[in-house]
Amino acid sequence: MRFQDQIIEAAAGLNQEGDSVEVVPAVRKPKQFRDCQQANNALKEGGISVVWDSVKQCAVVCKGTPAPAPAPEPTPEPEESGQAMFDRFAGWDEDDKK
Repeated sequence: MRFQDQIIEAAAGLNQEGDSVEVVPAVRKPKQFRDCQQANNALKEGGISVVWDSVKQCAVVCKGTPAPAPAPEPTPEPEESGQAMFDRFAGWDEDDKK
């Protein structure tokens, strides 16, 4: 079975919005992401998206549009004050004086 056919068969098993499945190719070949693009074009009208995961070397088939990955929360930087701030800027203009 061709990889593109495997993707289309897996897509037929998705029932609800947000369902997804990873499809691993039976035989690994170079540039299999192109099969994903062709399958994505064929399945787009049915509300199914297909993307190639280059890390796992598989196709990710999702009914509907996949939710974007949540952005990591920013880590607050400690505030500098007092002596730490003075030490940081102590030699600020020394280069200009030379």
